[in-house]
Amino acid sequence: MTLKGHVSDVTTVQFFPSNLVILTGGADFQLKIWSVLNGSNPVTLKGHTSASSRDGTIKLWNCGTSSTITTLGNYKCSINKMILTELPSQYEAAKIETLDPMEVDTGDKLVLAALEDGSVHGIHLGTKKELFATSTSSSPLTAITYEPETETIFTGNKDGLVEVYSLEKKLDEPLLQWKRNGYAITSLVIMLNKSGQKIICVSSADGSLYQTSPLANFITNNEKVQVEVEFTGNELETVHDMKLVPTEHDSGYQRIACAVRDGKIRIY
Repeated sequence: MTLKGHVSDVTTVQFFPSNLVILTGGADFQLKIWSVLNGSNPVTLKGHTSASSRDGTIKLWNCGTSSTITTLGNYKCSINKMILTELPSQYEAAKIETLDPMEVDTGDKLVLAALEDGSVHGIHLGTKKELFATSTSSSPLTAITYEPETETIFTGNKDGLVEVYSLEKKLDEPLLQWKRNGYAITSLVIMLNKSGQKIICVSSADGSLYQTSPLANFITNNEKVQVEVEFTGNELETVHDMKLVPTEHDSGYQRIACAVRDGKIRIY
C-alpha cells in the first residue's frame, strides 16, 4: 500500500497504539492521519510554519476537529526530535478538571524536546508547564530517548556524542557520555536483548549501527559503556531512523527496523 498526499518529503512516521492508524509529518508543514485498512486520509492537521516542530512549537491537536488545543514551547530554535512518555514519579499528574474537555490521557504525560541549541526541555503535558531543561551547547541535538524505570534521558548530537542525564540528579551536566566518531547520531532506541536485559541501540549518519552493554551496567553499576554488537549492511548509507518491531519471544527480545538512505528497510 502506498499512501499519497504530502506534497514534499515525509519527515516522520508513527503508528497509533491500535496499529491501524498511521500519523505522518512532512516538509509541507502538514500532519496526516491515515487508515492502514484502506489507505484513506480522513484528517490533515495544519498549523506549523515549518516541517513538523522545526518552527520551535509543540502543538496538541484535536484529531476529530483538526484544530489545535494548545501550543507549547515557542522556542527560538527548531525542535529536532520529540518524544512522549510517562510523567516521572517526582511530579504530580494534572487534575482532570483543569484539562481541556477535548484532551485524552494527557494529565500524566511528559514531553521531551531535543532542540537545535543542544538543550533538552521537559514539559508537563497536563499542566502545560516546563519542568526542567538542560544547558545549551554548540552542537544541535539529533536524537533522544527515555528510560522510565531509571528516569534517564539519552541524547545524541550532530557531532556523534551520546550523553546520559538522570532526572534523579542535577541536570547541570551529564551522568556520562561517549563518542565513537564525528558523525551525527540519527536515532537512539532502548530495547531488550536476548537475555531480557535493556540495552540501547545507536545509529549514525555514516551508516554505523551498534548495541551497547546492558543499561544497568553503566547507569547503576558505574561501569564503562561497551559495544556488544555491531550490525552491518548499511556501510556509508545513513540510517535515518529506528523503530522497535513487536515480538513474541519468551524473553521479550526485540528487533529493530531501520530506515536507510538507500531506500531499504532493514530489520535486525
